[in-house]
Amino acid sequence: GISVPPVASAPAPSRTASPTPSAGEQNLREAERAVSRFWSVIDRLSADPDSDLTELTTVSRGPVAAQWARNINQDRYDRVRSTGNVVVRDAMAKRSKKRNVFRVTACIDVSGVSLRDEDGKSVVPPDRPPRVGYNYVVEMDRQNWYVVREKVTGTC
Repeated sequence: GISVPPVASAPAPSRTASPTPSAGEQNLREAERAVSRFWSVIDRLSADPDSDLTELTTVSRGPVAAQWARNINQDRYDRVRSTGNVVVRDAMAKRSKKRNVFRVTACIDVSGVSLRDEDGKSVVPPDRPPRVGYNYVVEMDRQNWYVVREKVTGTC
């Protein structure tokens, strides 16, 4: 019959493919997750007008936290409520020159998010792109992760 090569002849897996990621790898994954956590907090705070905006400071700092507090407060003032969730796609972290600071690029998919006024009418601008590229700077501080800068790079 057909001879089947013995399984033992399969190439040994390379050492780099170890099941436990290195600390460096782990940090890159955590930096990427920080962006998803950031957006899930924004989604939650935007959906519930009674939620406490200080929760933004658990996932972001500085100008980013301040800007989102302003954005969400403005929506609350305008009685606009958000429903649905942002999806963070293709998050990719890289180290930066500074220790514990990471750069993350991501494609933020807002197609599932709706903004409605008091009467339930959509106030999403008709020209809103469904996906927007962002560059983030994420900082690790005592095992907590914060988005400290964000910049829109275009559509994705």
